Amino acid sequence: MTRRTIFNQRKWTHLGLWLALLLMHQTATHAAPLASIENLTVSPRDVGTSTTLGFDTVATGLNTVGVGKIVYLAPKPEPGSEGLISGYTWNVKTQPTDGAVIDSMTDINIFKFHPTKPGRYVIELVPLDQNSSPTEAAEISLWAAVYMGAVNDSFSCASCHDGGMMPDKITPWSATAHATKLTRTLNGQVAGTYKTSCLPCHTVGAFADTRGDGNFLDVAATTSFDLNRIPTWVADALANGTQHWNDLPADLQNVGNIQCESCHGPGKTHNGDPTKIAVPSYDGKICSVCHDAPTHHMKPYQWQNSAHSNTLGEGGHMASGSCVKCHTAEGFVAIQVDGNTDIPAELTSRNNVSCLACHDSHDATNPHQLRKVSAVTLPNGEVYDAGLGNQCANCHNSRIADANVTVDVATGSSRGAHHGPQADILLGSSAYTWGQDYPAGASIHYSVVEDSCVHCHMAPVEASTANPPAVGDHTFRINSEDGLTSTVAESC
Repeated sequence: MTRRTIFNQRKWTHLGLWLALLLMHQTATHAAPLASIENLTVSPRDVGTSTTLGFDTVATGLNTVGVGKIVYLAPKPEPGSEGLISGYTWNVKTQPTDGAVIDSMTDINIFKFHPTKPGRYVIELVPLDQNSSPTEAAEISLWAAVYMGAVNDSFSCASCHDGGMMPDKITPWSATAHATKLTRTLNGQVAGTYKTSCLPCHTVGAFADTRGDGNFLDVAATTSFDLNRIPTWVADALANGTQHWNDLPADLQNVGNIQCESCHGPGKTHNGDPTKIAVPSYDGKICSVCHDAPTHHMKPYQWQNSAHSNTLGEGGHMASGSCVKCHTAEGFVAIQVDGNTDIPAELTSRNNVSCLACHDSHDATNPHQLRKVSAVTLPNGEVYDAGLGNQCANCHNSRIADANVTVDVATGSSRGAHHGPQADILLGSSAYTWGQDYPAGASIHYSVVEDSCVHCHMAPVEASTANPPAVGDHTFRINSEDGLTSTVAESC
């Protein structure tokens, strides 16, 4: 073997090692990120009760925000990777102009910033390994824009979403209590005292920390409108029947009430581009921005203390198969309400049964904007028809056609009755007979209790503290978890 041959062999050996090391480096560099980025929803309760997270204003958690609105981003470690991460670094990869992002960090790695210009922002999170070396980065894209109002005289949400180019969302939304909240208040149709602090939830984007995005408070400031006139008008409307909605300037009427942009973010630059408008997740977190305050509007707090907040089960094992129609918000809407055989393939999220599972934010056809309150035909052919409790019966039944037939576990999803057969019990049906006859008939609770399940399990409670007992209302509990604290007497 010549010296040249030996040299060439060594050269190719070294080249092979170099390529192998390069490939290993690229593989390591392009491994899945150890953490993703969560855009935090911050409710008034979070602001009022958090002492460690540093929340000083509410945040929608939407990826479309008003110009100048504070956003909180947090690392979300992937399962099993917590012990591999020693810290994080944040970077602004994209912004409309240099310096458009103004940011400040808290002591728990939350990236707090607000965009000062309209446009796209891309924020990068780099987890650090145990050697404090950077690993694969995760990123999130957000869009900052200006509010325009749903049905103003120029281009607005109604320009497309009125049934012409897109399905009609404006007409059914217009009949909801959201669409006329401030109107009815100013016209004396809503009882109770009123303060200017109520306006952030009864108008479009009225966040006190934000200026320059065309929200209700922003418009009031630029037009020198005295917001203190509103509580005075409300008091006069209640006392004397004087209607004051039309006394509100047109520019403020345009962003008054609870509109599309309250839940979807500002849409001035949307123009049909889905990346420039937010679609709230089925987790229902957007609802907490207004419906979860320390001493009133406590629905999300109550829901978090209910079993509905964990219908996915440990590790999310209920998020597939026949379970999804009752154990996921997406499945309940797609299958039980819309009549599909499965969740649409493009909808990849899976969330617990949440606000948006039971309530339709766009449609007030049913009381409380419930999704489905029509009578329910159970698998055994019996019809459950007991008011608002009908919605519960869609899932709370035994899922069997004949209690005396044992389902083969090799061909069926369950063996005998599924747990949670409350509708069957109230109807007095689907019970095992062991070959014997016994008197059958509906429970007295089914026949005389108005709205059946709802009347007892959602009995209203008086909220007087920041964290009241987890009973009644949207906790769906007759008694507290320890079995000691009852709900109000109305539950019985």
